[in-house]
Amino acid sequence: MIKWILVILLATAMFFGCGKESPAEPENEPPEIVDTHVYLIFNIPADKVLCEVSDPDGLGDISSVSFIMANPGYNDLIYDLYDDGTHGDITSGDGTYTYEWVEGVDIRWVGDGEVNGVGATYQFRVRDSANHEVYTDAVEY
Repeated sequence: MIKWILVILLATAMFFGCGKESPAEPENEPPEIVDTHVYLIFNIPADKVLCEVSDPDGLGDISSVSFIMANPGYNDLIYDLYDDGTHGDITSGDGTYTYEWVEGVDIRWVGDGEVNGVGATYQFRVRDSANHEVYTDAVEY
């Protein structure tokens, strides 16, 4: 009799589960690009780009913010932006990532920025700790 009671208890526990399942980890959400500003005068001090970002998982989840300049026939120029009070960033940790070129650095390609009639473009990329990537649309300049 005791043997049957144990069998019934074991079968009931297996059928209904032995306890509550642990809650699933919340999924990491992708970052968002809130606003961008591009001040490209070229070869003049204070050329600067800014990208304001947010992330549902907090700004600490942002792993990188980049400014990408592309021109067909050339390698992309990729600049890391900073939110640490350096590279032209005014306020550390506020979600506005900045890169400022130093005097005398010329980031232009030779010519008018066009190769075979296709203009050079720029865009911003944001990555988070889960490797979600968000891009702005490419803008010709």
